[in-house]
Amino acid sequence: PRLFDPQDKLSCFNHLAEKEEYVIIDSPGELAGYRDLRYPRCRETSDAIIDFDKKTLLGRFVEAEGCSVDFKKIVFRNDKEKQYTYKIDVLKKGACNTHFTSMDWILIPRRPIYYGVTFEVKERLISN
Repeated sequence: PRLFDPQDKLSCFNHLAEKEEYVIIDSPGELAGYRDLRYPRCRETSDAIIDFDKKTLLGRFVEAEGCSVDFKKIVFRNDKEKQYTYKIDVLKKGACNTHFTSMDWILIPRRPIYYGVTFEVKERLISN
């Protein structure tokens, strides 16, 4: 079996993403529709192999400024609330004005259709 790294396979989707954009994709048709609507030039590079019977793809556009930036991602599942939370910690180093952007993709186990998804982005300035 081939491993799937959504950041690598969907890197074409990083360009032209809009501020605050988020994506929840539960099927090959939804992925194709998203690609064709927003990123038609990515048709050849986005033949991602995802088993949507077992996985859901989440994406959130993030931007920050600093000398360097790391994006740490984690997803929490709350069965009581029937909710997933996709949390991205943006770790910024230095006071530079370099602008970084990323469409942060993550695969989660197939989400039940009645579960919602919230997205949280928090920025932290860390020392070198």
